[in-house]
This record gives sequence, structure tokens and C-alpha cells, in this order.
Amino acid sequence: MRVKKVFRFLTLCLCGTSLLLGRCPGGEPDEPPPYVPEFALEGGFFKSGGDDPPSPPHYCAFSSDKTEFDLDDVTLTFYFGHGYNNLIGSEPLFAKSIFVGISDKSNLKIFHMLYSHEFFTNHYIVTQNKDNYYKLAYNHSEIITLPREYFSKDKGSINFWFNLFATEINITEYDSLYDAMNAANSHSDAFSGGGGIWIYYQVDGDKVTLSDKEFK
Repeated sequence: MRVKKVFRFLTLCLCGTSLLLGRCPGGEPDEPPPYVPEFALEGGFFKSGGDDPPSPPHYCAFSSDKTEFDLDDVTLTFYFGHGYNNLIGSEPLFAKSIFVGISDKSNLKIFHMLYSHEFFTNHYIVTQNKDNYYKLAYNHSEIITLPREYFSKDKGSINFWFNLFATEINITEYDSLYDAMNAANSHSDAFSGGGGIWIYYQVDGDKVTLSDKEFK
């Protein structure tokens, strides 16, 4: 009898805890509410598949109030961050230097570098919406204008990313962030992960249309 009561108590505890995650033991995850985009152009705000955060939890996103741009003024809002709630205020060994940039198959531009004590703060934390577990909320964003040379083809893709390195780099010792990242990457097993998201484009004259899906 006592065993049954203990088992029942544990089951209730597990189920109660799991309700916070949207499921009970042995049950299927709740269907997420339909996602309604907030911007004309966006990507990276909706975590598809599964009811648990990806591992490791590195996130990137982008947004704009329009989808068509002049080639000389492709300006987007970019977001990035992490889901390491347990590492806030720490300096983990796997991410001593964090580089942020954009690239295509032939061009690479690095915007800045962060150290672990800067990155593992609440400013860069990414959370999941309490009403929709699949929707991501970013604390950090920045506005970036994409160089015209990234749109040299009729259609293609651009990757916005941040890379984590287990080597601390003193950027004052290098002529550019590109050289600093190459130095970090030259150390054996220094690269430890990161996040990224693709933006797809289609050029028509002096205009370019962007999308979170590949153009056919």
C-alpha cells in the first residue's frame, strides 16, 4: 500500500513538472499555437520540432518590416544569443572568445568579438515564450547593412553567424577581427560551436528580395 502511494506521488510530481514543459510522461507534447509572424521578413523566432531546446542552445534570427530592398541599402535587424541559463555570470572554458559575422561562399565580414564574461549575461540570453514554448525571445539585437557585393548572383544565400572558441584572443594584437578569428581557429580543437541562420535573396535590377526560404 505504501509503495503504491509513493508511486502515485512520484507520478503526480513528474506530471506536474512536465506540464510546465507541455507534456506528461508517456504523453505527446502539446501542439504549439499557430505561429503568427511579427515582421514582413523574419527567421529564427520559431523553434520547430520537439518540446526541448536544441543542444547546444545557440540561436540566431533576423527581421525587417519589408522584403524588397535597394541593393545599396539592405539593412536588417539581427538577433543572437544563448540558452545557457545555468551559465549566467560564468566564464565557461568552451567559449572564451565569440566572433560575430556574415558570410557567403566567397565573402566573410566579422562585425565584432565578445569575451565569455560579456556573452554569458542576461543581455544575450534567449528565452521561450510562456504561452508558446516554440517561440523564441531575444534580448540582444543590432542593425546591420549587408554589403552590396554579397548580392553578386541572380539568387543565392547569406549566412549570419556567431562562433565560439575555447581560446581567449587579445584583439589588440591583430590588425583585424578576421586575423584574430583565424588565430583563434588555428589552435587545436579551439572551435567549440556556435549558431547561424540563412537568408535567401533574389536580385532584379537594382532591387533585391529577401526571404527565409530558398528561391526556386
